[in-house]
Amino acid sequence: MSRGAYLFQLGTVPYREAWDLQRSLAGAVSQGAIPDVVILLEHPPVITLGRRTDEAELHVPEGAQVELVETNRGGKSTYHGPGSSCVTRSST
Repeated sequence: MSRGAYLFQLGTVPYREAWDLQRSLAGAVSQGAIPDVVILLEHPPVITLGRRTDEAELHVPEGAQVELVETNRGGKSTYHGPGSSCVTRSST
């Protein structure tokens, strides 16, 4: 039997703020406090740096208005920005 889900359409949200929200909601879902969650959003210009990022691969123009955020995921670097929609799902 389906429990339903919450859908959050958040617009533009800074990466760290969205990451904190995602972890909080995932914890609540895993504890059964809320149903599954789907988050739709975009980020201001940001490059996430996974554990395998090599500094030599980053080519950020001097003066570029882009945030760099180290993450715990296993990938390399990824650009997120306006027009790049993100969909995140937390479920049991």
